[in-house]
Parts: sequence; structure tokens; C-alpha cells
Amino acid sequence: RFGAMRDIVTENFLPRYVELGTLVSEKEDPEAAKLAKFMGDHERALVATAENIAQGREDPAAPVVALLHFPLAYVGGTK
Repeated sequence: RFGAMRDIVTENFLPRYVELGTLVSEKEDPEAAKLAKFMGDHERALVATAENIAQGREDPAAPVVALLHFPLAYVGGTK
């Protein structure tokens, strides 16, 4: 399932947000440019997380957690 999610995001959503980032000007609309960049980063993080889960890597959600303004507390064991 996570391999499929990776593929769907890679093929459909990521290219749209990457293109959106090329269509907004930071000079003309800084907030829109910031949001477009964030959405590209977000989709890349989802792809990386899905790949990490599909491959059974440790701490698979790290790419998404790194984007959070208020990171989640780690639960279970020490870190």
C-alpha cells in the first residue's frame, strides 16, 4: 500500500506542486511562493515516508516530522 502511495504522489501530486512553485513569483506574492514551496517539500516528504515504510526503514516518518512546526513527542522507548 505504501509503495502504491509513493507512486501515486510521485506521479500525480508532486509534479503539480513543483510546477506551481514555478508559476508564483516570490517578488509578486511572497506568501504564495512560500506556500507553493512548502507543498512541494510536503509531497517529497510523503514520498520519502512511504518509501521508508515500504522498505521497513527505521523512523520512517522522519521526513514528515521534520516539516512540523510543533514536532510530535516521541512515544515508546528512548530517543
